[in-house]
Amino acid sequence: MTRMIKLVSDFLKKDGYNVFIAENGRQALGIFNERHIDLVILDVMMPEYDGWAVCREIRQVLAGTCYHADSPHQVLRRDRAGAFHRPGYSRD
Repeated sequence: MTRMIKLVSDFLKKDGYNVFIAENGRQALGIFNERHIDLVILDVMMPEYDGWAVCREIRQVLAGTCYHADSPHQVLRRDRAGAFHRPGYSRD
């Protein structure tokens, strides 16, 4: 684990977040698809799939599942800019 990953992980854990660390893009997608994830931090230079590819895949998953009742991502909604948010989200 790099120092930057440990630093970010420690800060998030300190604030009560569960942290899942992937060693590559394929593993990151697996974690995303198996768990309820609120925040994804990607490195654009990950092995197997880079961060850009993982981001595109996550957006496709969310776009295809956010309105299906059996989706783990069902509570998301899309705003005018194309970003996904949970109900009650505010930019304040």
